[in-house]
Amino acid sequence: MSTLLMVSWTLCAQQGMLMKARGNYKVEYMGETCRPGRAAVQFCFDCPDAREHFEKAKKLRIWNVVWSQVSVGEVALGTIQWDENATRAALNSAFGGWLLSYVGRRERRIQAEIREGIDDFNRCQYLRY
Repeated sequence: MSTLLMVSWTLCAQQGMLMKARGNYKVEYMGETCRPGRAAVQFCFDCPDAREHFEKAKKLRIWNVVWSQVSVGEVALGTIQWDENATRAALNSAFGGWLLSYVGRRERRIQAEIREGIDDFNRCQYLRY
């Protein structure tokens, strides 16, 4: 039974019907590379589990851009204020550094959501055929 599953999974992969991760925050399906938000809309109409993962990755990614901009602004503000008030400048810079580490943790969550979305999508495609 497991041999039959492996053979059918291999045939599915050879036909290019499996979704794969490509680069940073991108997925590829049937030769087309796109970001998770577009993959959720374009490919996942039959698989709600994969769509949820891709939409969550899109939401995390959008907010990551916002948080990274805020963190850079805080660090820059801390450096500009250094002559006027060193304590406040240090706190601003420390907060900006903490936000940068927060963004890094969220990037790992984005990659995990993309991987889970790809796995769910491939499982749906495999069960459908």
